[in-house]
Amino acid sequence: MDSKSTTSFLVSMTNYILTHNYFSFEGITYKQIRSTAMGTHMTPSCANLFMGHLEESFLKTQNPKPLTWFKFTDDIFAIWIEGEDTIFTFLQHLNNFSPICFTWCYSTQQATFLNVDLHLRDGYISTSVHIKPTNHQQYPHFDSSHPFHTKKSLPYSLGTRGRRICSDEQSLSKYTEGLTDAFTDRNYPPILVQKQISHALSFQSPTTSQSPTVQPQRSIPLVTQYHPGLEQLNYILCQGFDYLSSCPEMRNVVSTILPTHPTVVFRRPPNLHNTLVHSYTTPAPNPLPHGSYPCNRPRCNTCPISPTTTTCSSPVTNITYPIKGRATCETSHVIYKLSCNHCAAFCVGMTTNKLSVRINSHRQTVAKKQVDHPVAEHAAKHDIPHLNDCFTACPHPSRPLPVPIPALHSHHFTATPSLLISFIFLLSTTYRLPPLQLLSCPPSKLQHLTVCLPHHTIPPQPPPYPHPVATPITAARSVV
Repeated sequence: MDSKSTTSFLVSMTNYILTHNYFSFEGITYKQIRSTAMGTHMTPSCANLFMGHLEESFLKTQNPKPLTWFKFTDDIFAIWIEGEDTIFTFLQHLNNFSPICFTWCYSTQQATFLNVDLHLRDGYISTSVHIKPTNHQQYPHFDSSHPFHTKKSLPYSLGTRGRRICSDEQSLSKYTEGLTDAFTDRNYPPILVQKQISHALSFQSPTTSQSPTVQPQRSIPLVTQYHPGLEQLNYILCQGFDYLSSCPEMRNVVSTILPTHPTVVFRRPPNLHNTLVHSYTTPAPNPLPHGSYPCNRPRCNTCPISPTTTTCSSPVTNITYPIKGRATCETSHVIYKLSCNHCAAFCVGMTTNKLSVRINSHRQTVAKKQVDHPVAEHAAKHDIPHLNDCFTACPHPSRPLPVPIPALHSHHFTATPSLLISFIFLLSTTYRLPPLQLLSCPPSKLQHLTVCLPHHTIPPQPPPYPHPVATPITAARSVV
């Protein structure tokens, strides 16, 4: 992959991440359509790239320009040597260059950049550690439930920070005195604080000319939850390891399993924050009630013949069956019943398409008076040219069959078969069609009806994908 294709790929991925930000609030899913998301990791990188390009374009148009220009996130440090009069013109041009507004402060003696104070003395810049006025240096108390090595490392790490930042002995001495007072107020032993700070100040960084040291073998850690009573656990493990290593019978085994003595790694125990604060989890939406409902689309012709109901009854068996799942005119993979509004006849069918699509096909056969179709033939007996004036639909959600519809064949009967509703609901729950012996009604009780039956019994199989009806769809809203 060449550099151009790599750049194009990165740009397309960045655009996708920044324009597909979704979040939920009170059970509703939203999509952000303006600005960038605060939660994505790509936003800071995109902002840095934009500001870097903006500043580089601006500096190319300026003359005079700063001697140095350093930037870290939203902080900029610049040195201006062209006189105090021209700096205001430069800053005014900076704010007029783009809609982004810059704020600034300048001084001829000192400045602060990040955690460093810079002082201009006799033409030289000296540095010291910057401590904000709101920083009260409330370090962990010495009597707090922390491992001793953690509390011991605090004076050392802060002393190392002062050694790296402070450029002269006077500022370093002032900084270490403040550290000593702060740790003493937190009940740290003064001897321990002085020892750790002195150790940090006397540390010499290795140079490149020195030969690299051999890295020791990593020991196997023993991870456990911290407790003040386990402070000596590391010492106990070292003693046990030395004892096993000194034993002639165990020396070879121990050196193979444990090249070095194991060390203890403490895991933080639950604190008050873990007890009181919990991560936000999206509440599960309330399950939609089961039943058959109209889709309420403005131009839907199936809604008028699809009333709201939660049951489906059979006039032959006189049993009322509950509708399992939720079905509308837009639901696919349904088993539906068309009941005649003028007599007791009804027709049961199955479709993998949307119910509205299947009803529209029935509507066309009725309008064209295709008497070879059972539904159109029955409507013609009542001399009704419109499907909506003759039938009422009741869908029941089903699951996709493991065989395609062309594998089924049709049997024509002349009445409503008993047990038809029973095995239709059996089909929707067990993924199989009923055997032929279920339709054992005498011909004298049958009316015109078309029923699809399989050539063979289909064994139960899991559905190839989840129930198409039970998953509600929440419309996304836009926020600004």
